[in-house]
Amino acid sequence: MLSGSGTLPRFHPEIPWISPVITRAKEFERGNWGAGAAAEAVARTVTATIVGNVIVAVTVLPQN
Repeated sequence: MLSGSGTLPRFHPEIPWISPVITRAKEFERGNWGAGAAAEAVARTVTATIVGNVIVAVTVLPQN
């Protein structure tokens, strides 16, 4: 979003926005490199939540 709106240089003024840097930023913009990482993070979070709930259920709930 930042790259598409043209405001990315405003948020990182210390980066020298020369042609190679702009080209690399556009490659990231066109790619879906973040989709895989986001999916993995969501899967880890869901797994941790399920494991946490199972541990609570086993240790806290009374056994009948």
